[in-house]
Amino acid sequence: MFFFSILDIMSEKQVFVIKDSQYLRFSTTTGVSSLELIRGDAELFGSPLVPLQRVYFPPETEGSINTLSGCEIATYGNFIKAYESAIDEDQSLPNVYLNIHSALQKEREQARQEEKRGPRVLICGPTCCGKGSICKTLVNYASRSSFRSVYVDLNVSQNSLSAPGCLAAQVISKPYDLVEGWKLQEDPMVYVYGHTDPMENFEVFQAQVDQLAEVVNIRCENDVNVLSSGCFITVPGYADRKGCEQMCEVIKYVIQSLEVDHVIVVGDKFLDVALRESISNLAKENKEAEEAAMIVPNIILIPKSANCVSRDADQVHKLRDKCITSYFHGEPYQLLINTPVGYNFQNDFKVVMAAAPHMRILHPHRVSTI
Repeated sequence: MFFFSILDIMSEKQVFVIKDSQYLRFSTTTGVSSLELIRGDAELFGSPLVPLQRVYFPPETEGSINTLSGCEIATYGNFIKAYESAIDEDQSLPNVYLNIHSALQKEREQARQEEKRGPRVLICGPTCCGKGSICKTLVNYASRSSFRSVYVDLNVSQNSLSAPGCLAAQVISKPYDLVEGWKLQEDPMVYVYGHTDPMENFEVFQAQVDQLAEVVNIRCENDVNVLSSGCFITVPGYADRKGCEQMCEVIKYVIQSLEVDHVIVVGDKFLDVALRESISNLAKENKEAEEAAMIVPNIILIPKSANCVSRDADQVHKLRDKCITSYFHGEPYQLLINTPVGYNFQNDFKVVMAAAPHMRILHPHRVSTI
């Protein structure tokens, strides 16, 4: 366990003035750092920052803070690097996410009134395109609107709900905590797949997806609020054209197993076209064979954020090892800030002696007070 002095964290301060529809990109290196919203409105992964309240981040943390109306943010510490991002392509992304949330919100509200299943959304795309950040944002928007969506993470390469090599699902009842992550939610349902690529043992992956889908359906049937809130699903990424073709097969199976209504493709037109063609052809084949009608989801292509950071193989392995270590041994850094606080012990505290039943009980007037 590590203790960090407040003087060390406050050793260096930087103030950034962010205009509307712009981002503040930050990353921490080898030590704990913090940031604070001084004025305005801002959010990280869809979770709002509380004004004048420090948020502490452990080493090797990355993120982008966005604002719709402008804000002023201060960073503290020698281990944090931050810069303003005013890329034209990214200025419309917050509105894109809000428009998607607004459309899904209408479907959820209608599903709540009619007590039926809410929208199920699958987010896919290449590696390092921001799938996880988009999913966190949309899940947070739903939870901030009093909905309890199910987050299904099928990314066996780097699972955000459990260890790498697993498939997991969790009901999200409160926004994403900027320090604890999803740990403050109810326990997830986890299946151990044992590989970092679905195609390494696709039959086992399919079987576990079916089992997880059955568990999700049972969980939804037992809670009307969860049923109407829908699901958000993420799948692994890919690095080349061959991986994209293989991922199309994975996505098609997930669509049928989890009854997906909407597919959000992040920054890859080839995957968008390939999914539309393959799903359309498969629906025609089912119709000609007079089989059960296939679910044809609505496919949406959105741009990739220019703030996404690409990682090489070594960085991916290092991050995966860190996730495994954290899963089995906990976080290596406990954010306990050693802040001096003054108390009046004469008036605020009373010290008493606790005795075992067989020992002599102290008389009340003999209880000592400092």
